[in-house]
Amino acid sequence: MKRRNFLAAMLAAPFSTLAAVQPPAPGVNAGDASKLAKRIARRYRIAPVAAALVVETAQAVYPEDPALLVALACVESSLQPFSIGGHGELGLTQVQPELHGFAPVLLIDPRGSLAAGAHVLRACIQRAGGDVKRGLSLYNGTGEAAQLYSARVIRERLGLVA
Repeated sequence: MKRRNFLAAMLAAPFSTLAAVQPPAPGVNAGDASKLAKRIARRYRIAPVAAALVVETAQAVYPEDPALLVALACVESSLQPFSIGGHGELGLTQVQPELHGFAPVLLIDPRGSLAAGAHVLRACIQRAGGDVKRGLSLYNGTGEAAQLYSARVIRERLGLVA
């Protein structure tokens, strides 16, 4: 995706939708979510309210393991919602709009990017036969670099929940 297209998508984005925050998923400890939000706000130097939005959204869209989705976003974009990757990936979870069929406008919204990332991650883990480590590798690509990426996301997850 060209930067010009990204800027056009950014101008069309409905930023008013960022105000509504999803409630935590059932069974998720609010204290743990608060600790995780504080930890990522401090570590990635983002506003506490933005960190809380990321954690709450991850709980809503990926209740299987919200910390894994947050760790993936941390590794992919350092929680910078307007990140653009070298191959046209967008947003917190660096999803390629053309490859996965998501609108660029959706991917620059943190909640939309996390939802898209959760969808792609779920599909990758399913393709890997339920193996999370292999699924993370597939999320990134193939080869040795993808395996290193998988280990990096898992390390980040462990560091965030420690």
